[in-house]
Amino acid sequence: MVDQSSRTARFSFIILLSTVSLTTISCSRFTSIFYNQKKPQALQRDTLTLSGELRSWIDYADYKENGVIKLATVEFLPSMDSVLVQVPDAAGLEVAALKQPRKLYLPSGFSAEVYAWNLGKPSGLVLRDDGTLFVSDIEGGRILAIPKGGSPTIIADGLATPHGMEFVDGSLYYTDETHVYRFDFSSPTSIEGTSTQLTDGIKKGGDFYTRTIRYRPSDNSFYISVGATNANGEERDRDHAIILRMKKEGERPKRLFKVGLRNTMGMDIHPVTGDVWGIDQGMDDLAEQLAPEEVNILTGEHSAQYYGHPYYYSQNYRNPKFSDYKDTDPRLPENPKAPVIELQPYSLPTDMRFYTNDALGPEWKNAMIIVYKGYVISAVSRPNELRTGFKVVRVRSNNDGTDPYQADFISGWIDEKGDFWGRPVGITWSKEGKTFFVSDEKNSVVYKFVAP
Repeated sequence: MVDQSSRTARFSFIILLSTVSLTTISCSRFTSIFYNQKKPQALQRDTLTLSGELRSWIDYADYKENGVIKLATVEFLPSMDSVLVQVPDAAGLEVAALKQPRKLYLPSGFSAEVYAWNLGKPSGLVLRDDGTLFVSDIEGGRILAIPKGGSPTIIADGLATPHGMEFVDGSLYYTDETHVYRFDFSSPTSIEGTSTQLTDGIKKGGDFYTRTIRYRPSDNSFYISVGATNANGEERDRDHAIILRMKKEGERPKRLFKVGLRNTMGMDIHPVTGDVWGIDQGMDDLAEQLAPEEVNILTGEHSAQYYGHPYYYSQNYRNPKFSDYKDTDPRLPENPKAPVIELQPYSLPTDMRFYTNDALGPEWKNAMIIVYKGYVISAVSRPNELRTGFKVVRVRSNNDGTDPYQADFISGWIDEKGDFWGRPVGITWSKEGKTFFVSDEKNSVVYKFVAP
């Protein structure tokens, strides 16, 4: 999904009509490769200038009549600085990207440092109240504990792509592709303890193999996201592209029949409504601008049973891959639920948490903090300088998702040419809300950011 390009005066739309035929259509402003996508919807982009002026423009203006996808309005935080990342000598010697000075853009007064390194492929993060950080190493099959001021220690290994973690009542709950485990510590500040398998009832396999877990106190249950087996095609397995629910004590997870969720890696409990919210990754094979990343409400009055994938995207626009299906086709779900918030396509969200603290001011209270890993797979051909993501953002909205605003929180892992030196994946923060940790799978590190 390529952004608008102004490098030359004339480009072409290339439409892939089948696996063996191509049709080229000329256009004066954009270059695009569309997969069975003759008439893309327009994207309305809102932003604020440094002077505070609101500006909007529409990409693919010629196709506006097909429907407009409105992304969350972009806003700027009041004051941002370019901050030098402090790197311990050992990390500077061992991490190639850190052998030269690196800067990130943060709210004024924040500090930035490399906190831990040589972590395999760090993914999920959780922080215990005593300052012990827990990291899931998705490639190495490990859960790591990093005591405050200490070194990484393996507390669980031999896992299949571990990712999701959650602290509840002093115990660490974590997932791999097919299991949920509970780790009980020998004391509140220990990293020693025993692990108990709570279930092996999660289905294996598919294009998406991470499992995110979140605890909802109101029903004493864990909610577990399971991605689709086919990133862009029809789902043939009813145990994928769904949300599962499991009692805290453990059981075979039950299907919520919340289907049509492509890959909801970011998920959390709304601090006011108590509903489960999730951020789903949009499909890759529609067009260079489509489909947006989407925030869905998964429980409560704003929820639904079906969320679109793969037949619909955005505001229930039909995926042209299935355009031959009649509206009455039984394969098409009834009343699919459109997302409550839409965000920049191809940002690749991998984590989302609600910030419930007061430390950063009223506009941060109950906002979502979202990590964008950044998309690099060439499912849609586009220039590198049009890559998006590779940052952490704040998204604030009303409690029902209306009136959303997005602002960059931590950025700078990618330059204006599209070259990136880091890929953030997971985030967590301290109880008082001033110390943030972010994992970077490309460099095998965790960063620490501290507010003034």
